[in-house]
Amino acid sequence: MENRIERALSSYYIKKITVTQICQELEISRVAFYYRYRTREKFLADLVVKQLNKFLLSSKYGDLTRRVHVLIEAISENPIFWDNVARTIMHEPEAGRIIERGIYMALKIYAENRGPYSNSTLKRVAMNLHHTGFFWAHHGFREHPHVLFHVVEPLVKEIEQQAELIDHIEYPCLRDKT
Repeated sequence: MENRIERALSSYYIKKITVTQICQELEISRVAFYYRYRTREKFLADLVVKQLNKFLLSSKYGDLTRRVHVLIEAISENPIFWDNVARTIMHEPEAGRIIERGIYMALKIYAENRGPYSNSTLKRVAMNLHHTGFFWAHHGFREHPHVLFHVVEPLVKEIEQQAELIDHIEYPCLRDKT
């Protein structure tokens, strides 16, 4: 069901897709749609968060750096969908916050599975990934995915290195006093 909607959003700009069409694809009433999402833009943001989770939380792509690389390749192969995302964020700030929160939650789940992590670092990295990705999509740099990857790679590496860094910190209060 969501795949059909994703295909539609990959073929048509969001302004050409009506709530009625979305409701028919989802087989729900308009009332149920508006109760859950309120706008098409918030629906798109929710769909984007699910797509981000598919890439960022799937272990089949390897470490987080590789997952982000695969995500960027997918973005560059689907320009209309991501142009819809950029337009949505521009016109609906709440959608941008939903996407940023989705990135943060995916990073948090990834970090929790690796060991100790800094919550403030995850929030900063999620915000930077969101803003960098939006700038990249909005300003038409989709034909250069390697540029985006080189910009976000240090942010991703920082999360991967957190558990390693914490392992090497000495805590004076925990030393053996014998």
